[in-house]
Amino acid sequence: MSKDAIVTYQTRIEPHPALQAYATLHNLVEHKIYAQLLAGKKSNEFKSTFLTQYGITGRQFTAALINLEGKISSVKALGKNHVQETKLRIKDYTRRVEREQNPFKRHNLSRRLSSLKLRHQRLTEQTKSI
Repeated sequence: MSKDAIVTYQTRIEPHPALQAYATLHNLVEHKIYAQLLAGKKSNEFKSTFLTQYGITGRQFTAALINLEGKISSVKALGKNHVQETKLRIKDYTRRVEREQNPFKRHNLSRRLSSLKLRHQRLTEQTKSI
């Protein structure tokens, strides 16, 4: 091998069964917490039940709750961005439809515009429900 040769190594780590089991439990608890929050309950109303039912500590419950709250806030922020982005695209397509002279191209642009408006409507409804 020459002095300047670059060698790359790859290591594949087999997941430990205990870590896999914990990750599965953590995800299950997160899903169940989400279901309870959607039902309108506060986390302190079902925390003690979860601790005994799933055999977790208070810290584990809190970690799952904080992780879930982070995911929810991320989805909300992304939803707002998608709504704004779709609004801009609607504005752009509206201008393009108005300027287009070719009837075939104008028709295609109109179709895309109408699908964008439907998408905008769905995104707006989704962001309100989260």
